[in-house]
Amino acid sequence: MTLIEQIKELHAEGLYSNLKILASMLLTMSDHSTEMFPRMCKYQLQAYFADALFETLEFKRAEAMYRKALQQRKAASKNNRAKTASSTPPQQWQPSEVELKLCTGRPCSRERQPVRTTEPRRHPPHLPSSGSHQRWS
Repeated sequence: MTLIEQIKELHAEGLYSNLKILASMLLTMSDHSTEMFPRMCKYQLQAYFADALFETLEFKRAEAMYRKALQQRKAASKNNRAKTASSTPPQQWQPSEVELKLCTGRPCSRERQPVRTTEPRRHPPHLPSSGSHQRWS
């Protein structure tokens, strides 16, 4: 099982905090060693990491990671046009550029939605005006 498949399994199981830790470590390692992952694998890793950030309510970091994934996809597609061979098998999950662009707007829209509570909000009881203070003995 490859690292990307393990990340995919964590995502499928909803283990987003574990996915964040592993993906963060792998992305740091790939930044220091560029030949560790092909561009499309790094793109997939960034997309899964962004989803995990979004699901754990880290919206600003998720949006930044979605943007990085978009940049990585563009670079990978340019590289794939230059080379005729694909760097990842076709059965692996690869979100389209359109899906990632939609995801970049998703964190902002979720932040702006009001938080709904299960109980209606109760207003405090009417307080007497400032001129009629009562003293409690």
